[in-house]
Amino acid sequence: MPMKSLRRILVATDFSGYANVAVRRAAMLAHRHCCMLDLLQVVGWLPLETLKRLIDDHALETGQHLVDSFRDRLKTLADLLRSHYSVTVDHGVRLGRPHLEINAHATDHHADLVVLGAHGEHFLQDGLLGTTTARVLRTGNHPVLIVRAEEPAPYRKILVPVDFSAASRGALAWALAIESQAAIHVLHAVEVPFEGSLRDAGVPEELTQRLRAEALDQARARLDEFIEKTAGAEAGRITRRVEYGYPPKVISDQSWLLRPDLIVVGKHGEAEKDAALLGSVTKHVIYEADCDVLVVADEAPASLGSNTHSPQT
Repeated sequence: MPMKSLRRILVATDFSGYANVAVRRAAMLAHRHCCMLDLLQVVGWLPLETLKRLIDDHALETGQHLVDSFRDRLKTLADLLRSHYSVTVDHGVRLGRPHLEINAHATDHHADLVVLGAHGEHFLQDGLLGTTTARVLRTGNHPVLIVRAEEPAPYRKILVPVDFSAASRGALAWALAIESQAAIHVLHAVEVPFEGSLRDAGVPEELTQRLRAEALDQARARLDEFIEKTAGAEAGRITRRVEYGYPPKVISDQSWLLRPDLIVVGKHGEAEKDAALLGSVTKHVIYEADCDVLVVADEAPASLGSNTHSPQT
């Protein structure tokens, strides 16, 4: 598949603990891949307007002072990242709804990757995934890295669940490229369609078992072909695994066994094409994983491998 270098990473921050970890991860990746880092803070328009109404006498002046203070704080962080990670950093503040402004900034500045913390400032109200992160995923088309690891380190073990869709091809390409030293584990889950109904209809168990075996054999052959076409010369880096069962459970079980530090998954499955929705298996991975998750849309991503160097210690 066509490849090009990663050029720009966007990370959004609200200076919460989760966002600070995401910023460190984004800076590490920018350093490793020798690319530009965009640092963004979005100030919610509605909270700002509410504050202005509360202090009506000096609303405009206070609002401007507040935005200026955000810019100053962001500049200080940008300077720190430049010094510590030896990266080129651009930074800015936008006003508006956070998920819309993050996606708009990513589009305007041609970001190849968006990095977000799993939760924001109000994480106790967010449930399993922050509201802004969930909305960016749902409404955007850029690859999104959701950061959960408390102490970012180079990825060493990456799990890639695939269903042979275009998004799965993109996910595998990203997994191979994002960390050249990581072990890659590609997983495919297979089921016999309507197996329960076949059993209820009196189909002999011997036939059901034969259908399972045939499904597994076909899936292994298809997975080999998928990997060879997607990974090319790097196919040797990949451990391949086909398991029988319900995909979300198979992925959960294998995640528990492998303990990956990153899962890379396509945004939509082979039969899920509504751009406004996340695929059902993808949602399961995002909400159940206890490690970082990279969600890739249907487009093939840029190759990062030709533009990397060893991280700074």
